[in-house]
Amino acid sequence: MTQTSHHVDLLSLDRVSFLDPASGKATLRRVAARSAIVTVGQDHEGRIFVLDVFAQRIPVPGLVDKLFAINAAFRPRLFGGEADALQTLFQEAVKLIAHDRQQQLPLVPVQHSTKVDKDFRIRSILQPVIAEGRLILHDAQHELLAELEGFPSYPTKDIVDALASAIDLLPAQPLRKVQDQQRDALAQYLRQTGAPSWYIDQKCGPTAFASNPVRAMMANRHRLRRPLPPHLQA
Repeated sequence: MTQTSHHVDLLSLDRVSFLDPASGKATLRRVAARSAIVTVGQDHEGRIFVLDVFAQRIPVPGLVDKLFAINAAFRPRLFGGEADALQTLFQEAVKLIAHDRQQQLPLVPVQHSTKVDKDFRIRSILQPVIAEGRLILHDAQHELLAELEGFPSYPTKDIVDALASAIDLLPAQPLRKVQDQQRDALAQYLRQTGAPSWYIDQKCGPTAFASNPVRAMMANRHRLRRPLPPHLQA
């Protein structure tokens, strides 16, 4: 995880948001539960910037207004939301409000399998991104950092859940392009320096970069903010 200390062109990023109303437990008995919205953006190098984090106990009208405010500020390509019965109903109501307000809101239902452990799902999405140094946080996102470092035993995990769900909306294609570019550039360099073909195949074959596919890409990354939590290291 790194801190952002330079300007990022928002329009150059593939931006997505994810809404987890009341931590995915929006029932009448849990009206005080915390809702979370996380917005991320991915650049052409596969780096994922956490653009905005919202987590608060908030009544439904306030949550709807916040949703529209985030949509207006970041214009995400997709705005995902949990697709259980009650939350799907909530999304449909929000779509009607968007129609009445004459605003475009790219809400999409996201189905999380009930057969997959929630902590396992979060870890399987976040661990490779963090271990490869591609997750970039703002220095002021203290709650998110606390949940990451305390996962899975931290008292709350609604932000990391929304973060993982948002990242899961991003395409994997940019990272594969970076890997191909790295491989092609290295192969070209080795050919120019007279390396034998067997050596080029060894260094630039399909599995050559498997152990750390973004090492070259992250050579000029910002300094680490602090050591990675052990459970999120590769």
